[in-house]
Amino acid sequence: IARGFTFSGLHSGIKPFKKDLALIVSERPCSAAAALTVNAAKAAPIVDCERRLPASGVRAVLINSGNANALTGPEGLADVTELCAATGRALELDGATVLMASTGVIGQRLPKQKIVDALPRLKGQLKAAVEMAAEAILTTDTHIKVASRTVRLARKEGRLTAICKGAGMI
Repeated sequence: IARGFTFSGLHSGIKPFKKDLALIVSERPCSAAAALTVNAAKAAPIVDCERRLPASGVRAVLINSGNANALTGPEGLADVTELCAATGRALELDGATVLMASTGVIGQRLPKQKIVDALPRLKGQLKAAVEMAAEAILTTDTHIKVASRTVRLARKEGRLTAICKGAGMI
């Protein structure tokens, strides 16, 4: 697992019974970038990330499954801003250092309060094990997808860890 990162995942009630909310936190500010869709119909978290990435100083990523927050208009974008701020407050960080990703049902507003209510538990479960977060981002997938490799650049060694769902949708 990548040193300096903690992960959690739990059931918040977005889905009827499976884990549906994940959190990834970096102990130090880090750089973030993304490969985002070029589709004209972008979900609210994509629009937000498109405006803010690439960036330095990122500390956390909140990810929900079960609701894509897509085709939800300006309200969906406001939900992303509010949830990033709430996550920042829960972690005692600036909300501007939090990114969000969503996957799942299209055309429905996020159940914001369920996510906000789950933030203390999500924070309390943070640990250096990626599996709970990897499970929480699944939709129709049958198993988690995790990859981790040690890389050497010049004379320094680092570790890359990734989780994804579907065909790299998140």
